Amino acid sequence: MRIVQSRTFKMNFKKVIFWILIAGLKRYKILSLIGDGTYGLVYMATNVESREKVAIKAMKRKYHSWDEVMDLREVKSLKKLHHPNVVKLKEVIRENSRLYFVFEYVKGDLLGLMREKAEPFPEFWIRSVIQQVLQVLYTQTKKTLSNHLFLSASDLS
Repeated sequence: MRIVQSRTFKMNFKKVIFWILIAGLKRYKILSLIGDGTYGLVYMATNVESREKVAIKAMKRKYHSWDEVMDLREVKSLKKLHHPNVVKLKEVIRENSRLYFVFEYVKGDLLGLMREKAEPFPEFWIRSVIQQVLQVLYTQTKKTLSNHLFLSASDLS
């Protein structure tokens, strides 16, 4: 994951931005708006050099320092989370107090899939999804526990 800071861009989050190059995100070309949530907008984009599709989450709130960014729970969690069943955070960019998360692009989402489906999911499919979620939780819990197992006697009392 790469963290980048630049200083030349201001964005009006009420507008949908199509087919433009954003100054601080020069490596990416915005293709379309794919999501609008409480904390930010998500755009589909392509890396201009590699042609790889990515999802860029543009946070609505301003962040005035890198310390403020690094204290975000989302940043702390995503920096630690590396698993094949989890969308990978590729880059964090802060520009003109705006924050952008660059993720690998994955078409669709579970909620959208559930809304489109007219009939219930088959049991084998549900088992598969639950197994994948549990694998992520197990892997991350194991990492967290191994980091906290070195307790002194005074910590236990």
